[in-house]
Amino acid sequence: MMKNPKISCIMPAYNAGKYLKVAIDSILNQTFKDFELIIINDGSSDNTEDIILSYDDSRIVYIKNERNLKLMKTLNKGIDKAKGEFISRMDSDDQAHPSLFERELQEFEKHPDAGIVNILTNHMSEDGLRIRPNRQYFKISPEVCSVVCIHANMISHPGVMVKGDLMRKYHYADDEKYLHFEDSELWCRMFADGVKCYTLCDRLLNYRMSPTSINSMYANERFFRKKDFVISYIRKRWNYCYPQLPPITDMKSLINNYNALNHFWIFLKKRRYIDSLTYWGVVKWQIHYFLGILKRIVLSR
Repeated sequence: MMKNPKISCIMPAYNAGKYLKVAIDSILNQTFKDFELIIINDGSSDNTEDIILSYDDSRIVYIKNERNLKLMKTLNKGIDKAKGEFISRMDSDDQAHPSLFERELQEFEKHPDAGIVNILTNHMSEDGLRIRPNRQYFKISPEVCSVVCIHANMISHPGVMVKGDLMRKYHYADDEKYLHFEDSELWCRMFADGVKCYTLCDRLLNYRMSPTSINSMYANERFFRKKDFVISYIRKRWNYCYPQLPPITDMKSLINNYNALNHFWIFLKKRRYIDSLTYWGVVKWQIHYFLGILKRIVLSR
């Protein structure tokens, strides 16, 4: 009887033929070898299936959706199929560093209370020729991550590793209102229950920047749906009425958002939802976060 693999890596693929081989090879070439790669062809109409079937590797588990089920249902299908003690996520157009799995497992061993191990990433041009550090993500403590997650997702969905029993317990919420931020919603539910996320300093994945990516195509639509979720979540978790604020497009809206967030942090500290160390950690995160937005506002002029 064969033992279950240590890691199950779930890779959804929809019309992914252009970059799929790079993504698959980067997982198969990991320095840590005890894993299964679950590739789910989500009703593709291009050569995605041909590329997957061209591999002769016993670690690949191929699942084919006869019709496009979209990301949430496809990811949950992968979770239900996964046999590993840990579950990892990979996108079909990104490129993992060879030591991704090895470094994440080392972090779990270092922190037995970890439920999630997060990584830092690089941005990769669409053609794969230019790579630069993604400054949006940086290392923060589990306590700070648990608080700021509602305002900005500091966890890289592709490349993240989670304890398998947690993923099987929570799953992705199969609800259209969380479409395109299903990962943020999942982390927020976990954090509300006390799950801890540790972040590695290493940049262990190249995230491909493309105008046809979900993040690029649905950014505005996602913003307005997520805003409603943010207000509801904050009220439920901390009993705080966070104000309805416009998207940050100019200095006035940036200042209003910055001040509203300051009031929220002070409330959490005053009610002892967070300690002083965490408070100063989220203040430091906020400065970094809003400086990045300010830079985009200035450059857009």
